[in-house]
Order: sequence, then structure tokens, then C-alpha cells
Amino acid sequence: MITLYGYTILADLALLAVLVVIFAFAVSIYKGASELCIKEQENASNRRKGIIEKTKTELTVKLQSITNGTSINGVRAELDNFDNEIRNIDKTVLRIIEKAKCLTARNLVFAPGSLLLVSIITSGIAIAVTGALQTIMWVLALLLLASSLYFIYRCICAIEFFSNFIDLSTLMEQALERHKIKTTPSVDIDFFDFQLTIKRGEIAKIDVWAYLRQGSIARNTKVRFSGTEELDFPEEETEQLEYDYLNMKKPKQFWSAIGDINPGVQKHRIVKVKAPDIPGEYTMAYWIECDEFTSEEKTFKIKVT
Repeated sequence: MITLYGYTILADLALLAVLVVIFAFAVSIYKGASELCIKEQENASNRRKGIIEKTKTELTVKLQSITNGTSINGVRAELDNFDNEIRNIDKTVLRIIEKAKCLTARNLVFAPGSLLLVSIITSGIAIAVTGALQTIMWVLALLLLASSLYFIYRCICAIEFFSNFIDLSTLMEQALERHKIKTTPSVDIDFFDFQLTIKRGEIAKIDVWAYLRQGSIARNTKVRFSGTEELDFPEEETEQLEYDYLNMKKPKQFWSAIGDINPGVQKHRIVKVKAPDIPGEYTMAYWIECDEFTSEEKTFKIKVT
């Protein structure tokens, strides 16, 4: 049977889960909230300048009236109105700044999270002990729980406040788009120890090392190589095109399968190319393709001596 102390621990755990959800929302709007604070401070500064200039002009007129025997009450009323307007501007700016502070990691994560963890510990102590100490520990756990609720409530109020100025749906879409960009694979290859100068008639090995630049996994990765018709690829089944492109004359092309690539892992393939009997520079090209990614086609030169 669960005791009151056990229910307190369950409440602490539930609030920790709620804290994670609130933190996700807070992170999504924190940048917008910070930008709103900066914008509001700039607007407040401009409003201050406008009020000061307006009040200066009005007071100049009223002071001239005083010299002509008019009562000073009008000047006092103008000064009181000026003081109220400036105070209202300051209150607006301070309110936004305070709301933004509620969304910081210190006020949203560390403070309530620490209180909840200590509340769990004190509830556990209350279960283990008896007598007056048990009651003291339980009351302390409840106080810590209530304190964490205060921080959570402040954060919820801040999120609600900024949601009036910030489109949360747009921010969530942007967050999902950033997540998609991070998880979408991007693959590249390196040619280690490959000599771009080959003697005529000789066969050279191209060491191809494919790796994941970003993303979680690149599935069904393959590389398409192309080479001008003077070059030969003795161990590949090539297809020769009937037109020229990328400075390659009727290039021969073939696919080299790489397979799935995981982060931190390089896949190795060897491609053999035979140089023609005529010295000169010959163009090759490649592009990389996987299920969710296609690279731009890149070219490089092979010099035959």
C-alpha cells in the first residue's frame, strides 16, 4: 500500500516529467522572447525621447505663462503626467525582462528540478524513519514541492505571455525543420593516397573513403563515377554516353555501391582506372547518392605522362 510519502514521491516524479515538456516549449520561444525584449527596450527608449521632447515643449509654454501671472498648478500637473508616463514605460520593459528571465535554464530547470530532487530524497527519508522526524521530513518535502510549483507556474505564465506576441506554431515548425536538417544525411568521399599523375598505359587504384558529414544514417549509398572515353575502368561494367559534358568526351560511367553509412564510420571502395597511351590531362567526375541525399557532381583531373 502506497503511503502519503510515496504519493509525494510520485507527485515529484510527475512534475519532473511536466518540467521536461515545459522546457521544450520554453526553448522554442526563448530566442523570440529575447528578441522581443531587445525590441521593446529600443521602443521604450524612443518613447522616452518623444515624451521628453513633448514635455519640454509644453513646460516651456507653461513657464512663459507663469511669468505672466498664471498659476503654477498647470506645471505641476504636467510634471506629474510626465512622471507617470515614464514610470509606465519602465514597468512595461521590466515586466517583459522578468518574464524572459523565467525562461532561463536557471529558473526553469536548475531551481525547480533541484527542489523536486531534494523533495524526493526527503520523502524517502520520511519513509525510512519514524516519529517526529518522519513528520518533519514529510512537511519539508511538501514545502519543496510547493516551491517547485511556484517556479513552474512562473514559467507557464511567461510562456502564455509571450505566446501573445510570438507564433508558437511557426516556432515549432522551425524547430522541426532544424531537426530535419540535422538528421537528413549528407555524404562525402575522400581519395586518400591517390596519385593524380599516372604513367601512360598503367593501371592506378583510386581509394574511395565515404563518410557521413551529418545525419543519423545514410542508407543505400552509392557513387557514380564518370570518365572521358580515353580512360578505361577494367573491373567495372561501364555505360558510355553519346554526348559530351563537363569537359569529358563521350564519358564512360558506372555506379559503385557503398551501402549504409553510420556516423563515425568510413566505407572503403577501390576503383581501378587505366591510363591511355597518349599523355595529357583527362577529366573524371563523381556524384554521391543515398535515399535522402544527392550531392552535386564534382570533377577532378588525371594527368597521364
